[in-house]
Amino acid sequence: MPKPADLTAKHAADHTAGDLFWWLSYGVKDTAMPGFAASLEEEERWDMINFVRALSYAERARQMSALVEPDPWLVAPDFVYRTLTDESVL
Repeated sequence: MPKPADLTAKHAADHTAGDLFWWLSYGVKDTAMPGFAASLEEEERWDMINFVRALSYAERARQMSALVEPDPWLVAPDFVYRTLTDESVL
């Protein structure tokens, strides 16, 4: 039987919440993943899904950099507009 999936991996956040709920409820055939519909209430299964997603997002956040790119590919537009009182705003 295959090893359980790494729940901190990127793929855990790539699946829809509905997919995760189904798999958590009924298991995944030919894998080590059993179904938990008989032992966990619906709200508890949703709590598990949120936890699994948080693990995956946390792992992805570790790969973020604290550095700001010196030449971003997109910058905020610089424009002037007038208010109803005809004031120019930069």
